[in-house]
Amino acid sequence: MSFRYADIGRKFTPEELEKRNQIDYEILGFIRKLNPTTESVFYNKHIINKVMETLSDIYTKDLKLCTERAFYP
Repeated sequence: MSFRYADIGRKFTPEELEKRNQIDYEILGFIRKLNPTTESVFYNKHIINKVMETLSDIYTKDLKLCTERAFYP
């Protein structure tokens, strides 16, 4: 994993873990929905991280709506 802002060894609260899982599966659903082929798209943490980091940049840097931690704990 290559989260720019991840705290190595940090313990997450149940709420933070739930939010992370929710975001991961929303991104996976988005990728599947936009898939232009009939091929199945499976959960791939590396691909999900790439999308998540791009979305994080949009929410935190471009739109300045929240911090990285608030978007993806």
